[in-house]
Amino acid sequence: MIVWRTVSLDWTYDHLGGHGAAAFPGRWNQRGERTIYTAGSLSLAMLETLIYLQPPYPTRLLLEMEVPDNRIHSDTNLFNSPDIVRDKRRSRPYGSGWLREQKHLAIRVPSVLFPDKYSAAEHNLLINPEHPDIRQVTIRSTGEWNPDQRFQR
Repeated sequence: MIVWRTVSLDWTYDHLGGHGAAAFPGRWNQRGERTIYTAGSLSLAMLETLIYLQPPYPTRLLLEMEVPDNRIHSDTNLFNSPDIVRDKRRSRPYGSGWLREQKHLAIRVPSVLFPDKYSAAEHNLLINPEHPDIRQVTIRSTGEWNPDQRFQR
């Protein structure tokens, strides 16, 4: 599966380390837990980034990554449980359990940017950087992304 990620230019050394998420917890991890957040499409990666940035938007590093399909877990319950996905008090413990379990290299999770009925079409992929198969994740290409300043309107 091809996934996309944007990274602050301050964190370019940490493509597959997950230290940013450990320092700044996301929807699916607690502080101190290394996690790599990616998106199933380039446009979703950009949207997921823009909701956290303040204008004027800084240049970011864009990563195109590949994760082996047979290392990705899909929990269909997540795509039918908006109460877990939309409530960080429930999504973070779920993600923490997944990370600790070390059963899967990656897990497909819904994006909360879209209505629940579209969550299968627009999803994110979490990658566990501490999983033994992390070396199977490859970075296919990188490049700078300068967000269009019209987004600030």
